[in-house]
Amino acid sequence: MRDLLIIVPTRGRPASMARLAEAVGATTEAATDLVFALDDDDEPSAEAAAALGIYRVTGPRNHLAGWTNLVARHGTKEYRVLASLGDDHVPRTPGWDRLLLEAIGVMGGAGFAYGNDLLQGAALPTAVAVSSNVVSALGWMCEPSMRHYCIDNVWKDLGEGGGCLAYLPDVIIEHVHPAAGRVPPDATHNEAAARDTEDFAAYALWKAWRMAADIATVQTLRGNGR
Repeated sequence: MRDLLIIVPTRGRPASMARLAEAVGATTEAATDLVFALDDDDEPSAEAAAALGIYRVTGPRNHLAGWTNLVARHGTKEYRVLASLGDDHVPRTPGWDRLLLEAIGVMGGAGFAYGNDLLQGAALPTAVAVSSNVVSALGWMCEPSMRHYCIDNVWKDLGEGGGCLAYLPDVIIEHVHPAAGRVPPDATHNEAAARDTEDFAAYALWKAWRMAADIATVQTLRGNGR
C-alpha cells in the first residue's frame, strides 16, 4: 500500500495543472501519487495532462465533491491517506506530504491534517490530508450534499469534533486564489460561486442533522487506526 494519493478535480486550467504537477514533483518525499480528475468535454486539460505525463481519470461532467468522492472510493484500497488539493494550490515546503502523514500517524493513524495555505491559515483546511480509514467509515471524502463550498468547513468540524485535527503552520501549501488578489476569477471559480447559496444551505442542514453522527463515526477510529 502506498502512502498518499493527491486528488485534484480540475476544469480548463492547463497552466495551473502544470504548475501543481511541477511543485508536487519537486517537494514530495513519501510514496505519493497525483491524479487529476477531468471532465470528458474538457479537451485542453486532458491534452495538458497527457503532455505532462501524469495520471488522470476522465468521465461525465462532475463537480469538485463528486469527482473527489469518485476517485477516493478507489484510492482507499491502495493508499493510507488521501489528499484534496485544487489546481490552484502550490506546495512550497519540501517534504510537506511526509509531514502531513506523520501528523496523522501521531493521531493513531486516523484523522485530518493540513498546512498553511497563506490565505485561510488555521481557519480552514483548504488543502487537507485525510486517512483512508476515515473516508471508508464515512463513505465519502467530501460531504456529498455539497458541491464546492463548505467542504473544508466539514473537514474541520469532523477533525475538531473527533479530536483528530492537526494544523501545521510551517507546512506551506499556497492557495493561489482570486481572494488573495493574485489571479482573476476564472470559469471554475465563477461556476462554483453561482451555486454557493445551495452549498451554504446544505452545510447548515448537515450541521443540524448529520454532523453529530459523522463525528461519532470518526471518534470510533481514534487511537486504533482501523
